[in-house]
Amino acid sequence: MREGFSHTVRGLILGDLEPGQVRRGLVDSVTDFGAFVDLGGLHALVSAGALGRR
Repeated sequence: MREGFSHTVRGLILGDLEPGQVRRGLVDSVTDFGAFVDLGGLHALVSAGALGRR
């Protein structure tokens, strides 16, 4: 059941994403090339270049 829930949440998040959109998330880890972020059911990589824009 948990597996199906994860796929549903992932699908909802992916269906709602648009280029340039700003989202809140929880940083899981930081590396030389970027940060891994949990967007509430979908894990994403934010590149180091994108992190330096602010």
